[in-house]
Amino acid sequence: MDQLQKIVQTLQTSGFKLTPQRKAIVQAILEKKREHLNAEEIFNYAKKCCHNLGLATVYRMMAILSELNIVNCISFQENGSILYDLNQEESLHFHSHLYCQKCSQIIEVKEDLLKEVEALVQSKFSFLINDHRLIFHGLCYKCQEK
Repeated sequence: MDQLQKIVQTLQTSGFKLTPQRKAIVQAILEKKREHLNAEEIFNYAKKCCHNLGLATVYRMMAILSELNIVNCISFQENGSILYDLNQEESLHFHSHLYCQKCSQIIEVKEDLLKEVEALVQSKFSFLINDHRLIFHGLCYKCQEK
């Protein structure tokens, strides 16, 4: 089963209909799955396939996809804008990111670097961790060279 079919099945199982607008949004996300897009960018890509799409529909659909754990909402920038990242992993945790504060490049870190920290937090505070989010803010190697 491909990713589109999995997402469609998840939506339908959760009681959501797959309208042409929703399908265009999902297809745009899948086409740009290696990128971190904001709602306006998703809207611009999806609008090419579905001309009667509204920006409010994109925001509502992104909230649904986030709630269903199909996409992750991430705030990288100081201005607080939200970017969306397709959840392509079967791992227990969300992957970490490196965010360059100069050129805005985003680098994904697939390795789970916090296993020992999680074990310490769970042990010391009797706190059951379900997930974590880690974003390193700094300068990428290209910006460091400049």
